[in-house]
Amino acid sequence: MLHAYMLAQSGIPVIYSGDEIGQENDYTYHENPKKWDDSRYLHRGDFRWDLEKKRRVKGSIQERIFDGLKELETIRAQVPVFCTDAQVWTISDFGEKDGSEGGGDTGLWRLLANEGKQV
Repeated sequence: MLHAYMLAQSGIPVIYSGDEIGQENDYTYHENPKKWDDSRYLHRGDFRWDLEKKRRVKGSIQERIFDGLKELETIRAQVPVFCTDAQVWTISDFGEKDGSEGGGDTGLWRLLANEGKQV
């Protein structure tokens, strides 16, 4: 859901190395005295090549995330309403349901995210 939200926003989407294969946070920075107090290293661990290999395994979490991102990237590239200079605004008056709207000369779109337990 967060990848779809990110790719629906205007501008250039940034996917940090490892996000495309579901790499989790790396707390080993705590072991390095030069890095232990800088939480930016939480997301900057070594790339997990073992997880990268799993993206080719049918049905694996890594395959589902990687292929899902490819599909979202294709949609973004082919649907003009998601162009990089489209206007986008956030909607946050739905209680547990938040989202965004956007568009321009090419049309409008609405993305709603259900963060609660009810639909």
